[in-house]
Amino acid sequence: PSAFRFFIILFSILFFFPAVEDRGLMLGAVLMDVKTASTLSF
Repeated sequence: PSAFRFFIILFSILFFFPAVEDRGLMLGAVLMDVKTASTLSF
């Protein structure tokens, strides 16, 4: 489920945030969210 949510967020970034700098910021937020989710999971 977490991986599925990650891909949904990633695709939404690619489609709705075409600007490179915005994409970088969103990607950083997603990576931090994934790290937090992984820590909570394991």
